[in-house]
Amino acid sequence: MVTTRRGTDIGSPAPTDQVPGKLKWPAPTVSEDGTEFTAKTFLYLFVPFVVFVTYIGALFYTMPHMEDATRGAVIDAVRPPHSLKDAVVMRDVLSDYAKENEFHVALVVSSVYVFAQCFAVPGTLTLSLLCGALFGFYKGLAMVMAVNLTGSSLCYWVNTKVGRSLAFRIWPAKVRAFKREVEKRRSNMINYIFFLRVTPFLPNTFINVASPVVHVPYYAFAIGTVTGTFPNNFIAVKAGMKLSEMTSVSELYDPQTLALFVGLGFLVLLPALLTSPPDFSSQEEDSKQIEDKSK
Repeated sequence: MVTTRRGTDIGSPAPTDQVPGKLKWPAPTVSEDGTEFTAKTFLYLFVPFVVFVTYIGALFYTMPHMEDATRGAVIDAVRPPHSLKDAVVMRDVLSDYAKENEFHVALVVSSVYVFAQCFAVPGTLTLSLLCGALFGFYKGLAMVMAVNLTGSSLCYWVNTKVGRSLAFRIWPAKVRAFKREVEKRRSNMINYIFFLRVTPFLPNTFINVASPVVHVPYYAFAIGTVTGTFPNNFIAVKAGMKLSEMTSVSELYDPQTLALFVGLGFLVLLPALLTSPPDFSSQEEDSKQIEDKSK
């Protein structure tokens, strides 16, 4: 702040409630720079979305030797949100078709999976079950691991452009808490991402969107994603081979399985945890930051 020779302060704007004819400023929700959702930001998100939807639509309508009724049933079942019933329908419709057109079915399922992972569309778990049901354990697991990494990576790279605008608008406090944790664990970043993937503390959608925002290196993001999602994908693909016996997706995650995942995550992160325990609290600090910036 600068004081003129006449005693007038300049360098900081006057409160808007003291300026006649102007609206009062709304209280900001975040203090980080670059969170404006501009037309350019919208294009970075909208253009890949349209291209992907067009590509998937073209795949569905060019699948060879498929009757219109069958194609319609698959399209209806694959629309989000996916359920266990949808997975059963797709398995029943596609199982015979996949015997002679395995490549085309794998291409469609993997493309839908990558799209859902990239744009945070619900339903990837049921698609993992479907991979196990259609392609068996080894092929299904390899396919799920590949498309999971591809979709998460695309989400990471898209959000290098739009993630700041989205993350700080949707999860402002949680992003700041995540940023603090990332800064504390720079030397163990792969282990930390593994820990987040294998435990239920943060949703995978949040990790995919917020990681580039808080500058998680891509190599750590990719390695942590492949290794950290393996146990979950293993269970889903294995369960998909017995899809008819399942009555609910919640059967995959009994308390013993969740405890095993949490224990595995803490074991991998143990060296870092001994020096700095994780803090996933998302307490709002906006009011304090606003007061500090107004001084």
